[in-house]
Amino acid sequence: MTFPNYWSDEPLEQETDDMLGRGQFAETVARTLLSACGPKSLVVGLIGPWGSGKSTVAHFAANRLKSHNPEIPIIWFEPWLIGSTEAFVREFFIELGRVLLTDGDTDQGRSKRSNFYKYAARITDSLSHSLQIGSAFGVQNAAQIAAAMIASAQVFNTLSTALEPDSETPTLSELRNEICSELRKNSKPVVVVIDDLDRLSAFEIRAVFQLIKACAEFPNLRFLVLFDRAQATTALNSVVGDAEGFLEKIVNQAFDLPFVTQDQRQSYIDRCIETLNLGSLSEEAKTRLHFVSQGLLVPGLSSIRRAKRFFGSASVLLRELRDDHYTNIDLPDFLVLEFIRQFLPELYSTLKDEELRLPGFYINDALYLEDEKTIREKRRQDALPSDPDLRKLADVALGLLDADNPPFEETTFVRRTRVHADRRFSSYQWRGVYFGFSPNLAWFKDEDWQLIKKSLAPDGDCSGWLSRLEVSERRGELARSIADRIILLNLDEVRKMATVVSKWEWDTKIESELIENQKVTRFNVAAMLFDSCLQRISEMSNIGDEIRVLLGDEVTLGCLANALGSEAIHFMREHSEGVYMNRQTFEELKGIVVPKISALVESDDFFEYHEPDRLLLAWRRLADKKTRSEWFSRLVCDERRFLLFVESALSLAVNRDRSYDWWINPTSEFFIALEAINEGQLSEKGRFARVVILESSRKNHEERRAELADP
Repeated sequence: MTFPNYWSDEPLEQETDDMLGRGQFAETVARTLLSACGPKSLVVGLIGPWGSGKSTVAHFAANRLKSHNPEIPIIWFEPWLIGSTEAFVREFFIELGRVLLTDGDTDQGRSKRSNFYKYAARITDSLSHSLQIGSAFGVQNAAQIAAAMIASAQVFNTLSTALEPDSETPTLSELRNEICSELRKNSKPVVVVIDDLDRLSAFEIRAVFQLIKACAEFPNLRFLVLFDRAQATTALNSVVGDAEGFLEKIVNQAFDLPFVTQDQRQSYIDRCIETLNLGSLSEEAKTRLHFVSQGLLVPGLSSIRRAKRFFGSASVLLRELRDDHYTNIDLPDFLVLEFIRQFLPELYSTLKDEELRLPGFYINDALYLEDEKTIREKRRQDALPSDPDLRKLADVALGLLDADNPPFEETTFVRRTRVHADRRFSSYQWRGVYFGFSPNLAWFKDEDWQLIKKSLAPDGDCSGWLSRLEVSERRGELARSIADRIILLNLDEVRKMATVVSKWEWDTKIESELIENQKVTRFNVAAMLFDSCLQRISEMSNIGDEIRVLLGDEVTLGCLANALGSEAIHFMREHSEGVYMNRQTFEELKGIVVPKISALVESDDFFEYHEPDRLLLAWRRLADKKTRSEWFSRLVCDERRFLLFVESALSLAVNRDRSYDWWINPTSEFFIALEAINEGQLSEKGRFARVVILESSRKNHEERRAELADP
């Protein structure tokens, strides 16, 4: 079997390229065209809807005819390719005459051609009168077509007169009989294949069938007419009334194209996917690709032609997305999005315009998870089509984009709980690639990712990409690009990623840059990557056991505290499930982690941590009220540690919170200690933080008292 361009819209010509087993059917059609049909012509109809492969079967049948008798002349007549009705009527008779009349420039040959052109003139004139009647009844363009046909009839009259200038004008019956007499002398039939009737107007379709009818008594003439029965009858009903009866009088034998089974379409679609030639895919990608094919493409690409056009467009876009031998896309997601783009345009527009949050979780972001999901789902639902069949396909497509386990067969359908969708199409770095069809719209290439993935092998060196994260410029873009792809890692790789990132974050002291000059800090980056690692681990293993292993090395404490702080937000809202774990696992881990963090915040190492305010916030989410109160009481009583706290955690928190809107009770121990502190012992940052907190707290306290006093 050759390896053709499966998605070319051109009909196949060789049976070796056929995947639908239509060779035997083509043989039946060919034998019918060769069968004895008495003194008249034979009209065989090849019937099927648009895109069902009628032209392909016609080519196969023509090849079979030639294999039976290589001398059989075959005329391919495609009226749709000819500019007008009058032109294809004229072309029909010219082509037919060229094959039927082959006696050369002899008296006998000229006589035959003269009779044939006279007959053509009479038939063309008859069709023009029919259209003139249509014009009288207001049929669109009928008058113009009739006038052109009259001109064609005059051409044939001129040709016949030039060939036989002195002949008398015979009747139509006499002309037909003379032509039939000559054609009976031919030892082999002539086959005329008429294709693309589905694309013609009602009057053009009628004209073609009337041309066939006009030649119905010509012996050894065989017609193979390709048309869609429903479309042809609808068109003919407007001009002949009883379209079915009209067709039955003309078509002697009618063959419906063999039904294309779902298994055949599945096989065809799978082969088209193979020919996209994207190289090796992960087992996960192969599984999702199977579900995309089975659940969306097979039911959605309901005809072979529709499948051809779909993959034709997809293949062109994929070629543009290849860059340095990398495809830069996830194939299952791309095919789902391409299906949505071609057949569900409103939904595609909605997906393209969605604003998605960054990968990984932050403590405050987790609060808005449900609201964002609700808004996004409503927008998507509003964009779904009203047609029930299309809506079903749209639901399947969205499910495939949002789930690793699509809802087919016995597999459980699992929707993810991340803020962002799990597929790269919706990620920060890759939206421009999927929706802009250019790899240049993502500065972080697949090649970069493969190097990172290689570094996560047991003996791999991660220093290369970690050093890129050291650079403040574009640090956020790189981190988001990596976080978006953590879903592609296996369990061992993601374990190493979590450990490496935690150690990198933990070993860092307070950075030299001011927070205001660094929008994405080291803590932001590490939290983003670590959170995505935990999400991936929770999908592949027991998250509680995995975190206990990570806790064996304290380098994970900063990132883990932040992640558990996110979980605490969920459970404060009385959710039974968090982002990564259930409540029982959370409580067990909290019992292990809180004492470790408490010990850290009691030590001077806490003030050396590069973002102590972040760590303190996570600890406050996790520790009980009594533990927190006792810690603050000890802190304000220790002048040295309190100064360190103001210089580090408090100044960073104030500098980060640009609202400068603080509210600490002026009667609290903390407020009194901050008010009494010696400003001369503070740096400029510390003094600024002290003033902001004291002044904003007093203001807020007075406003609150005034509100309560106002009846």
